Amino acid sequence: LGLKKDCQDSGSPRSPFNCMSLRGISVNIEHDKHLDTVLPFLKTEKWDVLLVNELLATDVPKFEEALNEDCFFVPMMRFHRPYGMIPFGHGVFSRVPVVIRDEQYAGPLGEVVDLIEGSSEDRFKTQKNFLIIVEANKEGVVYKLGFTHFPWTPDGEADNIQRACAKTLLEMAEKEGGMALFGDFNAPRGKEIFSLFAEKFKDNIPAHYETSVDENLHRAGKLMYMVDGCFTTPGYLASDVELRFGISDHAAVLASISKA
Repeated sequence: LGLKKDCQDSGSPRSPFNCMSLRGISVNIEHDKHLDTVLPFLKTEKWDVLLVNELLATDVPKFEEALNEDCFFVPMMRFHRPYGMIPFGHGVFSRVPVVIRDEQYAGPLGEVVDLIEGSSEDRFKTQKNFLIIVEANKEGVVYKLGFTHFPWTPDGEADNIQRACAKTLLEMAEKEGGMALFGDFNAPRGKEIFSLFAEKFKDNIPAHYETSVDENLHRAGKLMYMVDGCFTTPGYLASDVELRFGISDHAAVLASISKA
């Protein structure tokens, strides 16, 4: 990606924390089901770096046009839509200069393949999982963000696939040094896998949030699962952390990231 507008550019959206911290948003948009709420929210909300899970390749141009920013897109698999099998994965947008790379920690190597929906084992065979690393330069300070979409289990309980993936992902994150880590972890807070991350990182989602699943937009209705994360290592601080509902089947995570 090329150089982006910085906080001195009056044409870019500004955050009240603009020159003191990096404003980030992480959101799982559930492919194209909620574009009528997702895009207006992202157009009006103030952010420096935007991390999008479950973005369809065919919707990338819509996001780029709406946000006036280029997308760094990392496909995880091909997903069935009425108009065909469409690459589906992560999108990263930035309003500050960034260097972005992806490190795969699970799933098939090589080309993306068609997702097999069903058991976690079926999904694991066909879905790539990545740690996306974003190094964002704001006002001469470089902030490192990690972003992921962790393997799913049907009931929120850990299985051996998640355990192995958590071990690998944590090892990768440790090698990266300090960072703020965002994403859909598909592992509820208080249970085994989420607790593994909370042992290594600080969990910054305020305790009063009991779920990040939107009961009005998620196909399963009310689920008391806090599965979306905003973690930090020592040396990084997250402030003004909030969940925003009414956007997608998962709440958006908003946070201001600074260095200690």
